[in-house]
Amino acid sequence: MKRISCALVPILLGSLVSVAAYSSADADQASLDALREHCAARLNIGPEGCSCIADTAGKDLNDDQQSLLVAMLSDDQAAAGQLRNSMPVADVTQAAMFMVNAPAACAKQ
Repeated sequence: MKRISCALVPILLGSLVSVAAYSSADADQASLDALREHCAARLNIGPEGCSCIADTAGKDLNDDQQSLLVAMLSDDQAAAGQLRNSMPVADVTQAAMFMVNAPAACAKQ
């Protein structure tokens, strides 16, 4: 099993503190492709693992959650902050927990 960058976990868990109204963003295939790209650069799970993460995110997360993952993985703090401030805490929490659990699950495949 490959190791996941532990530096990413505090960034993701730090996103749990925002409270605001829901705002939908258009996350499409381009967002999932960006997720794959930034995953490959930040996590040590290889292309198959990153494809698994993107595919699973496309099924399990809404558009804002997918956009939040892309912003966090690309170190776009301004976009990540704006998204966290526009999303319900439950959605931010689900996105953060997705990135805590999905990389390990996908690395095993």
